[in-house]
Amino acid sequence: MDRKAEQLNESELRRRAWDFQGIGITREAWRSLVSRGSDLGLPNLQIETVQEFRDRMSVLEDRPEERATIIEQALLLFEHFYAHRLYKEDLYKAQPMQLLRELQPIAATLKAVDFHSRMLTIFGTVKDAHTGYILPPPFDTMTALLPFQLRKIRGRNGKADYLVTKVLESAPGEGFGGTSFGVGSRILRWDGLDIEDAIRNANEVGGNSASALSRGAVRATLRPLGFSRIPRVDEEIVTLDYHPPGLETVDTIRVRWGILSGFSPSEETGTNLSPQALLQRAFSMNHLQCTLRYAQQILWNPEVISAYPRYVYGGVNQQPQSVGQAPVENPGGEKAPSSGESKDPNVFSLLPKQFKFQHTRGTTEGNEKFLHPGDLTDRTKPEKRFSYVRIFQFSEAGLEPGSTDDSAVEFRRILELLNEVAPDGLILDLRANGGGDIRTAERELQMLLPELLKPAGFHMANTPMAQAMVKSAGEGTVPAKFRDAGMQPEDNRITGHIRLTATDDEWERGQAYMGPVALLIDGSTYSAADIFSGGFADHNVGTIVGVDDATGGGGASVWDHQELVANGANLVDLKLEKLPMGVGMRLAALRSSRVNKEQLTFIEDVGVAADLVYLPTEDDALNGFKGLFRFVCEEVLSHQTRPRIDLKPVTPDEAAVTLVLNVKGAEKLTLRLLTESIHPTERSKPNPRVITRELPVEVVAVEGGEITHRLEFEALTVDGLVLVAEALVSMDDGTTRTVARLRRQLRPLLRPRR
Repeated sequence: MDRKAEQLNESELRRRAWDFQGIGITREAWRSLVSRGSDLGLPNLQIETVQEFRDRMSVLEDRPEERATIIEQALLLFEHFYAHRLYKEDLYKAQPMQLLRELQPIAATLKAVDFHSRMLTIFGTVKDAHTGYILPPPFDTMTALLPFQLRKIRGRNGKADYLVTKVLESAPGEGFGGTSFGVGSRILRWDGLDIEDAIRNANEVGGNSASALSRGAVRATLRPLGFSRIPRVDEEIVTLDYHPPGLETVDTIRVRWGILSGFSPSEETGTNLSPQALLQRAFSMNHLQCTLRYAQQILWNPEVISAYPRYVYGGVNQQPQSVGQAPVENPGGEKAPSSGESKDPNVFSLLPKQFKFQHTRGTTEGNEKFLHPGDLTDRTKPEKRFSYVRIFQFSEAGLEPGSTDDSAVEFRRILELLNEVAPDGLILDLRANGGGDIRTAERELQMLLPELLKPAGFHMANTPMAQAMVKSAGEGTVPAKFRDAGMQPEDNRITGHIRLTATDDEWERGQAYMGPVALLIDGSTYSAADIFSGGFADHNVGTIVGVDDATGGGGASVWDHQELVANGANLVDLKLEKLPMGVGMRLAALRSSRVNKEQLTFIEDVGVAADLVYLPTEDDALNGFKGLFRFVCEEVLSHQTRPRIDLKPVTPDEAAVTLVLNVKGAEKLTLRLLTESIHPTERSKPNPRVITRELPVEVVAVEGGEITHRLEFEALTVDGLVLVAEALVSMDDGTTRTVARLRRQLRPLLRPRR
């Protein structure tokens, strides 16, 4: 050993060991990932250091007037159309407009990376994942990452710990270079900060505590650069103190941020658009979370060759539209099967990118990594049968290009199947559901209710220019609906509310699942999923179980800059113009409020509180959340009952039908038949007019569990026959309330052949 080495003190030797152990292994993990790029559908994948990335981006050129336009357009959005602005100023002391004005005189002097970073920071001050600045190419195909992934779990001392759940391997099967750092490690400190403080610092857009920690845990190690803060050179190296798996000793390792480029779909996926560009126009969808899900699947499931997601959305002047979502891991970490695969519909969803389901007597055949039927049991009551449905996002139609599949129809099919095979309880999982189409979310919520859904209210900012847009908007657009809304009496910062969802048709379809229901949420349950959760609570459907204290608090409907123009904002002399450089902007244009509340109650920043909180264990995080599902079955669903109506199989004769129904939790039952027939003069038409006749309602007292009753009707050979049954209970004020509602097609309508 030479003299120079002898003079190194112990701490310097330790630091060099950390660098060799962690930073060198990080580079090996990068090389390993790049070598698999083609197999992952990312043939152009490259990884560089933060310094290399910033040096390369420093040569980007743009014109000063383009930056001036970007700032001016952002000012217009915040001042006139941002529904949350005054609330954010009160809650977070956020002053985005002031910060934008301070940026104006110096914008032309900044490097491109620094200018965009400043814009991201300004938009981030409002703590709103719906409202964002989207960077132009080439940033929108780049992602910054550290070589591991975290999840919050229940610590050994009862407090929260942050567990390493995934690592990038330095070579296949070797983990993180054979170090003690890997899956199962518990992070204690991050660059000297307590880990939870570091997680909060990493959060950029989460408002409430649940959202801040949930989003922070993801952003701490993964940042798509189209809309996330770019790491600085001085924070490129991260020092971690951690407990190795299963040990209480403390080890230290240094790891490095890397910047992935070429992180975009290959030509084989059928689109050349980046995830951010595709998601800018999504209506009420958390574009940040959606893209993160895609990134996580590529990085942490390298054995899966996954096609890039395709997005479906409609015209900007229409009602809220659907948006597709990136492939999302379910609790066990498996991917949903391709919709092109032929699967048993009693086992697999016909829209697997939107739904997955299981039940106590189900099977894992062909899907071994999914939830095991044995996890949906109560060990003290083995006769009970439970079910589980994961909703990845709310989309009006199937996610494949050109799909006309109605997702609500598929959701009803699944619920009606589970109502038969697993009547003792349903676990409905909205964890990590980033939202989607609001009308679809509320339409699907209606299927759990015996009464008519009261949809969420939506309010617009009370500004002169927003009101001018309402007056000038074309008929059929969302702004035009606010013409009769007036001002909100309790809060003059916003207009009165409108409803985005019409419920009459959904109400007539009846209740699809009648057993007890538990809703699973976390801090990443957001946007339309927030609204679904709020309606679930406000209509007393069941128990909300959270792995965080509340949902993410995204109570809004989202428009992008182009939608504002299309909805009439360009008609009020605001000089809204096309954004230069390929940048994008989105904002929360409509603020949502809860229903069935004595006082005006918003979702934004607050979220929907869990009735019970279950902090996952290490075993949950690493082994498919078996403990969580057992907890819900044994401690929640097993102790609840719900009124219900069950109809035994029936075959109508020519003029009557004899019904055998089991009824629970009701005093009387109302029964009516709807007959459907094709108009005689239109039988040969492809889409003939259908005549519906409603027969008189018959009331039957519920004296026992089983009821046999005969209903007569006029005999028509082409008739379709529909039964509507309502279970009623008496209220203290002398009225009755519907507690269960069944609608069944007893005989299908015979439509003419085309």
